[in-house]
Amino acid sequence: RLLIAAGIVLIALIFVYVRLVRGVIKPAHLIMGGVHAMAEHKHSHKIVIETSDEWQQLAETFNNALEGMKELEVAHFVQTCILPAADICSGAARFAGRTVPADDVGGDYYDAFIPAEDEMVFFMGDVSGHSISAALVVSMARAAFSGIVDQGIKMPHEIFAMMNNLMLVHLRRVKMMTCFGGHVDKNGR
Repeated sequence: RLLIAAGIVLIALIFVYVRLVRGVIKPAHLIMGGVHAMAEHKHSHKIVIETSDEWQQLAETFNNALEGMKELEVAHFVQTCILPAADICSGAARFAGRTVPADDVGGDYYDAFIPAEDEMVFFMGDVSGHSISAALVVSMARAAFSGIVDQGIKMPHEIFAMMNNLMLVHLRRVKMMTCFGGHVDKNGR
């Protein structure tokens, strides 16, 4: 009887050990791998846990978070490429800007264009919100301002009238952009 009881206890301990390793230790190790991947910006890392419980839900949440971080990093890169990297000079006018977004991706916008020799048209603005959608509106605004100035329109009131119409048509009042700008003529005014 003592041998049978010892065998039953041994089998129970083996069962508990296997269950502990498969149900707690291994999933926790995989989750920690996801934490390290997140810290190292390894966005392609995927946590695979098929336990049909909270561990699997946590793994799916980590995978979604890693994917979201990848999108934010791409949006941040695109935004930094849109904004001027150096001063823009034309005649006596010099335009320089710098932004420090509240989040990884924001809605800050500034730029200057040179429509003719010794002239400059400049803009500074902010899109409502601090997210990927704000960064997308900034990229749209940059393209629109550039296109309008390329058409030969230089005066801010004309540019903003066209820009307002574009924003109303394409953004359908979901996002708002406040902006101001100016024109520096050949005489520096």
